[in-house]
Amino acid sequence: MSRGLTSIFFLICFLIFSSVAFAHTDKFGAPDTIRITVLQDDSSKQVQVKVFLSNDEDIVAITVPIKFGEIGKEPDLYLDSVNFHGTRVDYFQWQSAWLDSSENRLKIGLISAISSNVPMLKPGAGDIAKIFFTIKENAKPQEIILDTCLVKPSITLQIVHQDNKQKLFSFTPVFDNTKGKIVIKKAVGR
Repeated sequence: MSRGLTSIFFLICFLIFSSVAFAHTDKFGAPDTIRITVLQDDSSKQVQVKVFLSNDEDIVAITVPIKFGEIGKEPDLYLDSVNFHGTRVDYFQWQSAWLDSSENRLKIGLISAISSNVPMLKPGAGDIAKIFFTIKENAKPQEIILDTCLVKPSITLQIVHQDNKQKLFSFTPVFDNTKGKIVIKKAVGR
């Protein structure tokens, strides 16, 4: 995706989020949860990460910023791709994944409808994105924790809900990264 379209998306998200009342809890029922799960085979350099969402209300937009390493320090892995095919949001009109390699940040943005009447994400549970990494050939043994983060100027982990009066509400879901650790062992890829 071009840098211009990515910038437009994050501008739209910023405008949506700045125009609604921020809440740090889900006032609409059970807490919605975004979970990061690493699927990794110790004998392979390939790593798959699933981004899972459990929600109990309709959702019109989601932002999921993820960090994988320290700012300014090159990680011992490459982000290969982000895929939304076969997920709960594969019909969304706006699906964006933008890598900021200087800060080791991935910004995932999802909006159900931009220009037509596309349904909101219904209550349920399942994957909303798949992230693919490759461990570098000379990687040192280490653990890389995937976590959410603030992306300047103000992109945070957020979900936007639209009520039956067309009013938008944003809130921060629970973030679970207990299974969000990439383990690099000495024998990988050698």
